[in-house]
Amino acid sequence: MIDFDPVRHAALVAELDRDEIVLAAALSHELHQVADSVKHARHVSLEELWLRVHDVVAASRAASGTLSTVRVMARGERGIAYDDSVPLPEALRAFRHRGNYHGAYASMADIGNVVRSALGLVRGLPRASRINVTRELHIRGDLWTYVHEKLVHVFGRPGSAADRLLASNRRPAVEPSPRANRPSLTLVASARPGDDALDGLNVPKSDVPIRCPRSISLVPT
Repeated sequence: MIDFDPVRHAALVAELDRDEIVLAAALSHELHQVADSVKHARHVSLEELWLRVHDVVAASRAASGTLSTVRVMARGERGIAYDDSVPLPEALRAFRHRGNYHGAYASMADIGNVVRSALGLVRGLPRASRINVTRELHIRGDLWTYVHEKLVHVFGRPGSAADRLLASNRRPAVEPSPRANRPSLTLVASARPGDDALDGLNVPKSDVPIRCPRSISLVPT
């Protein structure tokens, strides 16, 4: 019988929670876009609206399946020599398999500003669009974000355009506190959704259907 590993289990739960937060934020954004498109229309076809909402939800379900596959494959990879551009904090070592570590940023928008060209986008994007860039690349599996100590930490999938862009960025937005580099007693699955994944949404944060994050012990005392 395989012994239960509480640290490994906590890390798995934290990964799932983070992906769900990003997916929920992206879904909320897309539904808000649909609502905006009909707000000032003279005539709204209810049938067409149903179909558009159905398509948005179907795309979100498909993205959830993709992220599940990425999680499984990342944990199954063996013998990868990671090429971090910033030393991986001990508190995040449970996520070593997520790719090359590229440091901490103040927000999803700051990351999006660095990796926007991976989606063929140029400078001058508004904040909400830069956040959407980061969400899209997270959902595609080209990078992975995680909130710890109120900062957004980012990993790049080795060989992806996002990974190369993050590695070449020599001006990280913020420096993690010394505490973040020491083993942490508690690693939180995410800060409040409004602190990162929901940044830039034009909806009341209290109305967004995202569950409260869980505090998860990842480093034994």
